[in-house]
Amino acid sequence: MENDNKLIAEFMRYPDLGTEGDFTYLKYHTSWEWLMPVVDKIEREHKANFIIKCTWNEFTKHSIHQVIVNIEQGEMSKDKSCIYDSKKIYDYVGDAVKCKREATHQAVVEYIKNKKKQLKIMEKLEKSFKKTMHVGYETSMSPHIEREDKVMEYNVGWDKDKERGWFEMYDVESGGDDYYGEGGLWFNGDELTDYDGVFSLDENVIQCLKDWGANVDDFV
Repeated sequence: MENDNKLIAEFMRYPDLGTEGDFTYLKYHTSWEWLMPVVDKIEREHKANFIIKCTWNEFTKHSIHQVIVNIEQGEMSKDKSCIYDSKKIYDYVGDAVKCKREATHQAVVEYIKNKKKQLKIMEKLEKSFKKTMHVGYETSMSPHIEREDKVMEYNVGWDKDKERGWFEMYDVESGGDDYYGEGGLWFNGDELTDYDGVFSLDENVIQCLKDWGANVDDFV
């Protein structure tokens, strides 16, 4: 529960109040006064609409609460809704008020998790770094390659939404006059499928993509 409340607090940009990482003071799961501002923020800033339904099951003698979050632009799912049924997790008998709050709290948590997941999928990743490499020019007519140690600057990017990426690398000493390479990257989801610009994709570019979670098995 503490991790869920921490997630909500981060969504609300709530200050730590000097507790040094202790989020046990958060009361989103026990207080409507804490929880409703979160619902209001989601509805106001994310074009969503919370609908809380309550039905009484005479056979099981349970109050069943269902929280439906309708999204105006289908931000969470293609059918523009995220449904969370409290009875699937909670088994309270008759305590409708507590069960309704619990269901709303869990719906809020699920909304924020899905929102973060969507933003992660659609994010644009970029990284710049330097590394000393033993470099030299290689061509199909080169019987012998003379190499030297150079500090190389790398710039790598991956636009997950467009499934495209790019890379650039050059030696810092000459600003790219001596050694320079660039190219494009193509993805199918998280899988790197192709690249251009260089004969062989640099190991540091491959490692950067791998660190970001890309499947680079075909190029290792």
